[in-house]
Amino acid sequence: MYVTPKRIFVGGTGRSGTSIMNYLIGTHPEVYAIPTETRFIIDSHGLKDLVDALTVSYSFTRARDVAREFDHFLRRQLTDSFSERWGAHCVEQYVDLPVYLRELDEFVSKFRGAQFVRSIPPLGVNFYHPSQKSSILWTLPAYFPDRGELTAHAARFVDNVFMAATKKAGKKTWCEKTPHNILDIDFLYELFPDCAFIHIKRDPRGVAYSLMRMPWAPDKVEDVCEYILKPVYRRWFHLRSKVDLKSNYYMEIKLEEIASGREAWDEWFGVIAEAIGVDKSGYPYPSGGGVNLSIDQVNNWENSLEPKARSYMEKELGEYITAMGYS
Repeated sequence: MYVTPKRIFVGGTGRSGTSIMNYLIGTHPEVYAIPTETRFIIDSHGLKDLVDALTVSYSFTRARDVAREFDHFLRRQLTDSFSERWGAHCVEQYVDLPVYLRELDEFVSKFRGAQFVRSIPPLGVNFYHPSQKSSILWTLPAYFPDRGELTAHAARFVDNVFMAATKKAGKKTWCEKTPHNILDIDFLYELFPDCAFIHIKRDPRGVAYSLMRMPWAPDKVEDVCEYILKPVYRRWFHLRSKVDLKSNYYMEIKLEEIASGREAWDEWFGVIAEAIGVDKSGYPYPSGGGVNLSIDQVNNWENSLEPKARSYMEKELGEYITAMGYS
């Protein structure tokens, strides 16, 4: 007998195997892997910014502006499949738009305070330009002295949206993958204290090499190390020292280990299945198709990386290579 499976978050540095892990977790008949990075939980203008602005960072103007930006981001940008920046994260990839908008309206109603018509002074001394509005509808969001009240509303919104997609797929729980979930793991545990968090990690040299080959990242080893990886690792190790991971369902898994063969696969996915609350038999060893889990592919940086670049990485990222369990 298994209880209702836990909600699952996957995080990493980016290029560390988060997409692979998300796919593999979603092969279970009870787990729905959301097919895109959802972006509205931890990204700018998302839930974390909103919760902070209406609680610990509250001020009249900050609350007003952040609430307006949140609504615009979720209602306009993340519903635009043709958006150059956000089209790849359009919510319609995983949930029906009417369902999403209904849940968004319900959530917004929980923090919408007073609404009033605010007059706007004319651009001229005594007249309004034809293109200028004379008034605008303003909303004053509520302040939540009890942060837990707002995070409960936020968690319900997230879960209702994701579970709508999950049920449509005929499954029982969901897995959300955004690489930098690891940098906001404290907030995710605040939303879902009982969630399972899987940190998929990879040798930092392999991560750096992979980043250098991406069109959206710098191609210089110095820039990748200094402005992407070192800040992420610094922030992660600082955060890890502040969050009580032992009392939560948290796992760190090396990509190299699950790619090394069936024995390691069986061991790790037994641990994952137990943590989630599903039957391990739902995770058969992959036999081709869907994902490249070759150890040679994972470690391709060893033979492809130029000696000078490797030496630079080992100098600049050495402490993190060791701290992540590599040599």
